[in-house]
Amino acid sequence: RAWSRDGSRDHCARLIVRWQGPPDADPSAPPAPPATTQPAEPAAAQPAPPAPDEPASAWVNAMLDNLLATGNRIADLPLFMIFGGVACFGAIALGLIALLCRGGRRPRLRRLLRVLVALLAVLAVAVAVDHKLVGIQRQLGDIRDRMSRDAMSRLASPGVGQGASRQAWLFDLPAARADIERQFGSAQVLPTACDDATDVVQIRLADPLVKCWLAVIDLAHPGLEICLGTNVDRKSLTSRFARDNGCSVAINGEAGRSPDANSGFGEWIGNLIDRGKPILLQDSDKRPFLAFSRENRATYSPAAVVDREVTPEKFNCIWGRIDAIVGGQVITADSRNRQPRTTMGIDREGRRLYLLVADGRQPGHSIGLTRAEVGRLMAAFGAHDGMLCDEGGSSCIYLAALGGIANTPSDNHGQERPTYTHFGVRLAPPPGQ
Repeated sequence: RAWSRDGSRDHCARLIVRWQGPPDADPSAPPAPPATTQPAEPAAAQPAPPAPDEPASAWVNAMLDNLLATGNRIADLPLFMIFGGVACFGAIALGLIALLCRGGRRPRLRRLLRVLVALLAVLAVAVAVDHKLVGIQRQLGDIRDRMSRDAMSRLASPGVGQGASRQAWLFDLPAARADIERQFGSAQVLPTACDDATDVVQIRLADPLVKCWLAVIDLAHPGLEICLGTNVDRKSLTSRFARDNGCSVAINGEAGRSPDANSGFGEWIGNLIDRGKPILLQDSDKRPFLAFSRENRATYSPAAVVDREVTPEKFNCIWGRIDAIVGGQVITADSRNRQPRTTMGIDREGRRLYLLVADGRQPGHSIGLTRAEVGRLMAAFGAHDGMLCDEGGSSCIYLAALGGIANTPSDNHGQERPTYTHFGVRLAPPPGQ
């Protein structure tokens, strides 16, 4: 397969070609006849339970979120595109004026021409300014990306990250890299140990162009505490929740029916339990949830299971929207719709927690993942069960080690969207500190 990345004045176009064949094959040898060649199936393409049909409300909610993002993208278009349209309409209007101003009305036409020339001059100046601003925006994006890489590099430096003394990752790094490259092709997997209980991985895919952040958390760490945002009467920012609770990692929760401040949950509601205290017990056969015991052992309840009981296994509990992985099987029903994503998953033993956030709706930065791709990425790092949470413009991940929201949300130049609930973890300081 081959793909190209469009160039610009600053960067030459690049054509990337990847040859793939049997592991021991010679790339210089002529290819075998098509009749005897069968493409290898990726390891993750195993039989998986089909996902239930999505309700119409889910489709409508995604469509509204896409329309909002499209409106933001249109508002962010370079001025020369908008002014080009204005100039076209101006030319048409000028032709009509010329037809109407025949026979003795030439002075009026000349005045109109002078006005139009003046307007075009103003547009030319505006286009020049806009071109400069677009260049500055690109530079800011490059700087932001470089700062993110530098921050990850600093954390990975010896003696910098709190987890630098840890000798092993919380996941199988070589296996994860191999699995991701087998399924997605060219990829960068950049891990670092943020503290004794948390590894953070930055994942960059080339085709599709996607940037993700993954936090792998050791739930068995004795100093780990789970924090939930439970003020369901009003929305707040994930970064504010994280700072108020001293979280090292936090992700967005549920935003409800729409991004509006008072949208309400509607059907997007489920179980929420905070330290044994039930906040909401409204699980249905549409909503999965993750539960954590007092010792932080995690269990997963798929969407089809209805469970509203408060038990010791549900000392902390938060709901999601749709199954992503159930019993080690990736749900593969959705294979086309690319969106920003927020996902929570656990390993088979319930001792590892995976928080994945993927950016989307931002050509040139990240276009997003399908639900099936999210499940495959999570499974590559060891997730056995997992759920897709509220996504779109809500998707964000807070990393205290990087100073705040680490990803780039799709709303309003990367601004995070307030949500009703939040999920985070914090690491209690050792005794005596």
